[in-house]
Amino acid sequence: MIGRKERKILKELDKDSRQSLTQIGKKTRINKETVNYIIKKLEKDGTIKGYFSLINYFKLGFNIFKLLIRYGNVGIKEEKEISKWILKNPEVIWAGETDGKWDLIITIRGQSLEKIYDMLNEFNTKFSKHIQERQLLIAHEVEWLNEKYLYTNEKENYTDPSRQGEEIIEINDKDKKIIEIIEQNARIPTVQIASKLKLTAEAISRRIKNLVKKGIISRFKLRLNHEKLNKIYNHIFISLKDFSKMEQIVSYYENSKNCVFIMKYHGNYDLHLEMITNSQKEFKEITRELREKFGNIISDHQNISIIKEHKLA
Repeated sequence: MIGRKERKILKELDKDSRQSLTQIGKKTRINKETVNYIIKKLEKDGTIKGYFSLINYFKLGFNIFKLLIRYGNVGIKEEKEISKWILKNPEVIWAGETDGKWDLIITIRGQSLEKIYDMLNEFNTKFSKHIQERQLLIAHEVEWLNEKYLYTNEKENYTDPSRQGEEIIEINDKDKKIIEIIEQNARIPTVQIASKLKLTAEAISRRIKNLVKKGIISRFKLRLNHEKLNKIYNHIFISLKDFSKMEQIVSYYENSKNCVFIMKYHGNYDLHLEMITNSQKEFKEITRELREKFGNIISDHQNISIIKEHKLA
């Protein structure tokens, strides 16, 4: 369990993980040295897994896909081979080992549809004999919410939406490199980025501010180990029978204390929600409420527990 000071610091890092120790200290009323000590401790014990940037991929001309996989004849050796393929593939930005109907969920990002299809063909060629079922979903809207269990004030609920069809913004190679670096580690010091790219720290700072202003970077966020916080991480994939009522569900879960992420799709599923709960019992109560409130809209839903994350952007 984390204490009051830890919670305050984690909340500030979730709001903006590029804040300085001094800025966090002022907002939490905790001295800078203690802030630094607590952050280092939480990093060392694995509570903080890292820091990442929310990138609006649609504005950069990317397509986003989810590949859902149900294993057939798969042993430990085959799982390791699949994991190795995931880790080496630059188009894969997230992958999770799961429990439920699906055994593996992969998020894929790519500008060239041809390249994505080539990648999927490679996957199918290598592993199709081990796959019982697969589904490919095309994302058309992504919405990040905050880690609500760190917040006590509902007015602090943040939402960072991005949608397919937004104006595509061309950026130069230097900005692409900055995004590549800061996407992996949102807390990396500006001087380190400057050293890597042979630019001044001031130039890097200006470029980051410009990427934020253009909406290409929407937030610098915290990546937490939910298990360390005694939390359970679950997904709900939803198929709708009344597509026109989707916003009723979205609006409701935007304000839910458990929902931290929403994605909309073209495919066999229309929507997925990501939930952080204190127990599986609480998660079951959420899914029961989903059926009761929206049973006339939903045709099917699948509950998925995230057991292990293989790749994080």
